[in-house]
This record gives sequence, structure tokens and C-alpha cells, in this order.
Amino acid sequence: MNDLILHISDLHVSDQSGDLGPANSNTHLTLDQANNTAYIKLFTDKVKELEYNKLYLLVTGDISNIAESVEFEEATHLLELLMAELRLPKEQILLIPGDHDVHRDTIKDAIRKKIAKEQHQILKFKNFNECYHKIKGKDFDYKKSIFDHLIIGDILLLAVNSNFNVDQNGGHGFLPSVEFEKELAKFREEYINHELILCLHHNLEGDHEDKQFGQWQEHNRRLLSTILERNRVKCVLNGNEHTANSKTLADSEGVILSDSGPFSSKGNPRATFKVYEIETSGGNLILQNKVYELRTISSTREGAFGAWAKYSYEDIKKVELENFVLRKAPERQENDQIDFLPENNDQPEILSAEQFPVLPTEKDRDHAGEPAVSQEVEEEEKKTEIRIYENKVLQKNLYEIVKEKKLFHQGHFHWSETSRAHNWIDIGRLLENFEDLYFAQNTIIDVLEKMELVDQADLIIGLGYEGNMIASKASLKYPQKYTYLPYSYRWLDHNKFENKLNLKNEEKKYKTVILITDVVNDGRTIRKLVGKEDREKTFFDNVEKIIVVSLFYTGDQKLNHDILNYDRLPKEYQKNDEVINNIEFYSVRQLKIEKCPYGDDYKTECFILRDNLHCVHKFYTEQ
Repeated sequence: MNDLILHISDLHVSDQSGDLGPANSNTHLTLDQANNTAYIKLFTDKVKELEYNKLYLLVTGDISNIAESVEFEEATHLLELLMAELRLPKEQILLIPGDHDVHRDTIKDAIRKKIAKEQHQILKFKNFNECYHKIKGKDFDYKKSIFDHLIIGDILLLAVNSNFNVDQNGGHGFLPSVEFEKELAKFREEYINHELILCLHHNLEGDHEDKQFGQWQEHNRRLLSTILERNRVKCVLNGNEHTANSKTLADSEGVILSDSGPFSSKGNPRATFKVYEIETSGGNLILQNKVYELRTISSTREGAFGAWAKYSYEDIKKVELENFVLRKAPERQENDQIDFLPENNDQPEILSAEQFPVLPTEKDRDHAGEPAVSQEVEEEEKKTEIRIYENKVLQKNLYEIVKEKKLFHQGHFHWSETSRAHNWIDIGRLLENFEDLYFAQNTIIDVLEKMELVDQADLIIGLGYEGNMIASKASLKYPQKYTYLPYSYRWLDHNKFENKLNLKNEEKKYKTVILITDVVNDGRTIRKLVGKEDREKTFFDNVEKIIVVSLFYTGDQKLNHDILNYDRLPKEYQKNDEVINNIEFYSVRQLKIEKCPYGDDYKTECFILRDNLHCVHKFYTEQ
């Protein structure tokens, strides 16, 4: 039998008199103790039917309706009854306040009495604290963002107070980001091998009001998303919106959100609660997500409130995830040799670059994936360390997008004097889709982190329109300075001030610079950027290392970290190029592009271009 986490939220124990504030007509839980006892026993009877090793209770806020003492007195009674029925000790419970648990009249009185605003935090939780102390045997620490925690095997549940901004007028979720991350980082450091789950009241995304930011302060919500990723938080369990659902946080790398729904709702939506069964078999760590609903079918056998019934996953699969994968064991290969990525066991197994097909050219149809390189380069490769980015799943998924959307175009492309090819990848179409853009951004993040590039960097540059788009998440996620530069052949599209870095580097402040772009062929554009007097030579002369990261490499050399350096180029590529040898290069996927076979006389000798045949795509200034 497995351990279970029982998740309830939004009890809304309500004083129905209306004397102290508005009553809640949509809750089964009032000040009627006999009524509440029957409701709690109906619930605990259902829980007792479940099989489990150990049970844990999570209550994510809005325990009361208007935070009056009489409401919390009754809430304390029913929580104690629940604990007694299920034999739950206080050490297996997390009790979290919601915005309805903030006593707004107390804040108003403090304002009238001109009590310092710093005191409002302790005053507004006074009534909640009385209930909290009786249940947990200690005071609620209103000063901390993370005020309690539970350890369940390899899972660490963190109780978070998201009500810092809730005042006499209400308010959205908010966490003081600097202080919160310090607290979170301490738990991350102490419990390095545990999977972190945050438990709080406010929803980070919504299904009804604000779908993008939920009921959370917008700027703070953006900061929080980055903090969760940086500290490898896997899941957030919340309440507040009165809608049971689960999803992946939109701008994150797989952070799961789960709302248990309203525990005591009378009408629409119906009352719900969740059970998360912890599965640990085969090296996996998974929460099986089970949703229960209070149904009224007017049967003579059902009680006054109806009967609790578990949803079939088929009925809720549009709004619920069946499983929350916190840790996934790597798949075993046929030869039983498993390569592990550092720190994270839920990462995919590694596939070497040689196992990925590259698109063959006319020259090497019979040897697809074997790039044509000079003998000197082959000899040099034997002496060179091979350092490349590998992630089987992300590399495969990126290639699937290209295939599915038919982004690899046949044709004769003449973008510039030095950029001429028979094929082309339409990155613009890839990035115009919201989900594909997020995927591309997250893939770039994966490269930066797997290859441990960020800590080395002093500056990150998005190169080109598309490079700026896929680098934008890195600009938000990491503290390094960020800027953008257009490609040299798109200068006419930009104002003069946009075509320069406008950063001084005489004192060698920027020793390592990361350039993020969409496609790299032979790297000539990048070497021109850093090596030509009319571009950024003055700045890059004082840069010790240039790290280039791209979605695609379309050249014909075998992928390695040093192939963009002048000395590593085939001799025929070195003509009229810049001698730059401090470039370190990583790309997600190699798709070979066939070069135009004509030389400097291509404008007269290439009959496809000369006669403007139907498959010609000219440089944009020539159209």
C-alpha cells in the first residue's frame, strides 16, 4: 500500500447571521455543529474506504468565510473531528491560510487607530492563528513565506503563505520574491535529493478570471515562475478558484499546478476533494491524481448532502492530468547500459549525435550523416576533445516539428553573397506557434544548463529576430545582462542605435559572452560580427570566450564545440573570412543544408538565379 496525500480547500465555514459580514449561501459548512459533524463524517467515511499505508492532510486555505472568531471556532471543531476520525496526528497536517482567512475588520480598526502598517500582518491573522495553534500546537509564523513543511519519503511539502498583500480590501496572491527565494533555497540545499512541492492558497493560473496570471499579482507572478524553475520545484498544490483542475504552468519547464476545488460547495461547481497516491515503483516518483465529487442523485439511500464518488479519468481528462511525474527512472537500452544526466533522474536517456540522421546532399546520398570534411580536419578531430549537447527527447521533438510543419524547404536560396543554399529551414513559422516558441525557448535553456554555460557568462546576446525570441526566456531567467543585435544583412530594418551593442568593454568587464541564435551554418556571420571593424570588433577584442548556442546547425562538419573557429574550417571555407578562434559552439540539432555549387560568378553562371526560375528565393533587398 502507498502513502496518500488528502487535499481539501475552500471550506468557507460561514456565519449565516449576516450580522458581522456577508453570509456564504453556497457552503454546506455553517455554525450548525450537528450539520457540520454529519458532513465531515460523510467525508471521512469515504476516505476510510481507501487503502493506504500512511495518510497526510493538506488544507489550502479559505477555512473560514470572513475570518470571524466564531467561524474559526467551528472550523477548529470540524478539523479536530476529521483528525480523530482518520487518526491523523498534527505532524501529518499542513494548514494554510487563504485570503478569506484574513480578518479585514481588524485591519480597518488598526487603520482607524493609526497603528503602524508593519503591525497589520500579525493583526490580520489573529483569528486564524487561534485555530492554527489549537490544531498544530504552535503559532502561525506570519513573517515567513514558508512557515511549515512535511517530509513524505522523497517528497518535501512546503506550506506557503501567499497573503502578504491581502488587506482590508482583499487582494491577489503575492510573495516577497527575494525573501521567499532565500527561504526556498535553504530547503533546496538541505533536502537536495527531495522533490519540492509548494502548498499555497492562490492560483497561479485561472480558468475563469485571469487565465494567464490567475489571482496573483502580475509582476510578482512572473518572478515566481523563474524562482520555481531555478529551485527545481516540481508541483504547486492550491485552491482559491473553486474549480478542480490540474495543468502544467504555461511559462515553466513542467511545473504542475493542481487545484483541489471547493470542499463544501452546495451548487455549481460541486464540492470536490483530491487524493494523491504516491507511487515509488521502479525508480519512479509519481502522484496519481484522483478527484472525488459530491453528487446528489435524489436516491433514498444517499444522505442529506449526497454521496462522494470518484471521477473516472476519461470523464475529466480535458481538465485533469492523470499523473504528476515528479521523478522518472531512465529507460533501459537494449544493451542495459544507461547514461545518466547529472542531478536529475527524470531526464531522458542520452543518444549520441551520430545516431541522429542528417539530411543528405547529392554528394553523399549513400553516406547520410557522414559530413564531407578535409583530410586535415579529420586528422585534427582525432586529437580534439568532443564536447556536444545531447538530449534524445528534445532533439527528436524539434525534428518532429520540422517534419510535421514541413519547415524544411527545397529551392534555390540567395540570401546574400555568402549565404546561398539549395535548402532552408523556415524558423519564422516554427516560432509563430505559441507552444513551439515555448518549446524552443526551453530547449535553449536546457542547452545552457546541461553544458553549464550560464555561470561562465558575463553577457547574453540574442542574435537576429528569431535569436532574440528564443533567447528571451534566458534573459528573464538568469541575472546576466542581456541585449539584442540584428544580423548584418537586416541592418536596414533597424534604427542606427539598434545596430550597435552600445556597451564598453575596455576594462574587460565582459570576458565571456553567450550568443543565442536560431541557425548556424559555417559561422561566417558570427565571425564577421566579432571580427570586422564596422561591426563589434572593438568590443569583442576584449572578450576571452564567445559561446554560440543555436537550435540548428546546418553545416556539413561533424558537430563539436570548436567547429566555428577559423583554424578548424575546411580550407575552402576560409576565403575572405575573419580569423576568430575563441568560439565555443553548441547546437540542439544538425540538419545539413546543401551549399550552392557556384562560385563568385554565381550571378551569371547560376542559370536558376540568372533566369529567375520558379524555385528561386532572393535576398530580401533584391526582391
